[in-house]
Amino acid sequence: MEFVLLRKKANLKIKHIKIAGVLKITNEKIVFKPFLSSEISIPISSISNVEIVKRFLERVKIEANEKEYLFFIKDAKNVAKLIKSLIEK
Repeated sequence: MEFVLLRKKANLKIKHIKIAGVLKITNEKIVFKPFLSSEISIPISSISNVEIVKRFLERVKIEANEKEYLFFIKDAKNVAKLIKSLIEK
């Protein structure tokens, strides 16, 4: 059974473009739903690494299926901690 653990506004950075949307974390996957295009779904089981990237703003970097996803989100440290705890299960 799938449970929503977190839902927040976020921006996904792809190359030099920031895409606004909503990030949803469940016990099974991470889903990013952009306001203007189709959603991106990342199964928790496919995530190989999660880390905080610090520059001007903190970001959450997720590595899965040989791709990198960079999310600008409030409370980035807590979001990364939540994802890490799901990976370790």
